[in-house]
Amino acid sequence: MLVSYNYPGGVMYDLHPNFQKRVKEFLKHFRKVLPEYDSILTGNVIFHQRTKGIGPLSLEDAIGYGVTGPSGRASGYFM
Repeated sequence: MLVSYNYPGGVMYDLHPNFQKRVKEFLKHFRKVLPEYDSILTGNVIFHQRTKGIGPLSLEDAIGYGVTGPSGRASGYFM
């Protein structure tokens, strides 16, 4: 869910009536194709070169860039 989905007192919208059914269908499908994704990405040199070290944001950088919200909290910034 996106950050803006949660509101004080609840959520922006109720879940669609078919949400649970569709998630269960997706999980069945994903379990079948997960080994394929694993074989494509695990050990793939290009994937690792493009994604290794991407994402971590130090507390110092988060404060320096003025990052707030979940990204700031994930960096250890609690204010």
